[in-house]
Amino acid sequence: MLTAVVIIGGIKSIARVCEGLVPFMAITYVLGCSIILVLGYETIPHTLNLILSSAFTGQAAMGGFLGAGLKEAMRFGIARGLFSNESGLGSAPIVAAAAQTKNPIRRLLVSSTGTFWDTVVVCRIYRSCYC
Repeated sequence: MLTAVVIIGGIKSIARVCEGLVPFMAITYVLGCSIILVLGYETIPHTLNLILSSAFTGQAAMGGFLGAGLKEAMRFGIARGLFSNESGLGSAPIVAAAAQTKNPIRRLLVSSTGTFWDTVVVCRIYRSCYC
């Protein structure tokens, strides 16, 4: 209910709430982390020793290599998806929302058709050509 009231209040209401909420969240986070460190102070030297002794092993190097490879694969896959249909980017929904039409279902169908053609048809043709 509180979220609805803030959002319905508009951008000024959202900004006013965030001005008070963000500093509170930051202070709470720093205090919480400090309390955890103080309560577990006896494990800090062992933890630092474990980090330093494990960081330069073959297992750590292999994990770093696999993690970097996975990150790059995800980056290129997500970039291709965004380039193809702008999913999550926001420009296509903004254009669709600004369209002047008497029938909102028609606007929906036109928007979803664009995603279908970009993603399913064009990417499938591309994949078929280069396999």
